[in-house]
Amino acid sequence: MKLQIFKSLIPAALLLMTGCGGGGSSSSSGPTGDTGDIVISTIIDNNTGFMSLIDGSKSSMTNDNGLEVTASKGVYTYKGNVYVTGALTDNKIAKYSVNSDNSLKLVKEFSINDSGNSIPTTFIFVNENKAYLPLAGSGELLDINLQDFTVRDRIDLSDYAMDGNTTLHSAGGTDTNPEPSAGVIRDGKLFLALGQVNFLGHTEGAFLCRGKASVLVIDIATNTIEKHLTDNRTCTSGSISPGAELTLTDDGDIYVNNTASFGYDARGFRPGYLRIKAGEEQFDPDYFFNIGDLDLSADFPDMNASLARTPYAYKEKYHNGTLYVTTLVLGLTTLDPNDFIGNKNYQPYALDLENQTATKIDMLPTNGWSAHITTYKGDLVFAGSTVDGNGIYKLGEKTPFIATEGFPYLFYSYDKQ
Repeated sequence: MKLQIFKSLIPAALLLMTGCGGGGSSSSSGPTGDTGDIVISTIIDNNTGFMSLIDGSKSSMTNDNGLEVTASKGVYTYKGNVYVTGALTDNKIAKYSVNSDNSLKLVKEFSINDSGNSIPTTFIFVNENKAYLPLAGSGELLDINLQDFTVRDRIDLSDYAMDGNTTLHSAGGTDTNPEPSAGVIRDGKLFLALGQVNFLGHTEGAFLCRGKASVLVIDIATNTIEKHLTDNRTCTSGSISPGAELTLTDDGDIYVNNTASFGYDARGFRPGYLRIKAGEEQFDPDYFFNIGDLDLSADFPDMNASLARTPYAYKEKYHNGTLYVTTLVLGLTTLDPNDFIGNKNYQPYALDLENQTATKIDMLPTNGWSAHITTYKGDLVFAGSTVDGNGIYKLGEKTPFIATEGFPYLFYSYDKQ
């Protein structure tokens, strides 16, 4: 029974990776206004979403002037432009500029792979000329030229894929895709997490760990893979979903979220955080923040103690020395486990990474569609689809400061620059 609960509660990894269209013409009219400062994607249902530039000073927004897209489009902003990623149906990525009236103009859109399902997930911006884009479906890392929006380089990661026996492909292993997920830049290097799971084409065990915790260290000047870090204390490094991040602290430490098969794997792997200390390029052998064994009973006194647990932390954001996460709490699942809209089972928490403690934030739980966390005008803000409505919430508040039409999926502060 527990395995079935785990298996059904992976909205980002299994359901949100549905098709992401968007545009297809050389230009598109879009949202208008005078002070757009948040780029946002919202979801109406399993098929339909919108991308908009909205005014964060308004108490509500609609999708009336947004660009209609398919659900779960990855939307990002950097240096005054807006970037989007597709997913299973089209493998498209796109770049939009913003006109003086805040309308969005499609600069360029293209498919990064003419065959198969590459699944472009999250842009990792390096500078105004360069971004990395992991392809979770094909096991590649793209170096994107942001100026002309072309693929500068395709980095083959297949040698670092592990099969079910944790044998690397380079050593004769059968798996060719390490499922690159999320990354962070430090000291001129990209630290790129690898999911190392069963993936596309697997109807059973689709997110079963096929390897250990896994991170590549890549020189950003040459795109050279320099090191492969592994650790057998956990698995499934990074969250294979749009908007996934690794955490870089003020002290220069990197914390790698490991989702341990999103709770699907019954072999005993625990979810949690590994650390790569500042100035080092190896996992800290003395550190593993095991969040899967946290007892949350005190936070949910009316809950069956066996369900006052979390199988993984989903979204995360480091802010003022604390890592904030939205984490699935098993006992909050009150409806059909496959109801990713009706179930409000993702609870915001604050993690003290040094002391390895978790503090429940006094906010309402949200559904899996709306779990994103980011910053806006210096404040930490959360996506929320709670019993009190859909919107963007400030830390510690139960009423949204912006009510949204549909479920807020991804959103970022927009700087016109």
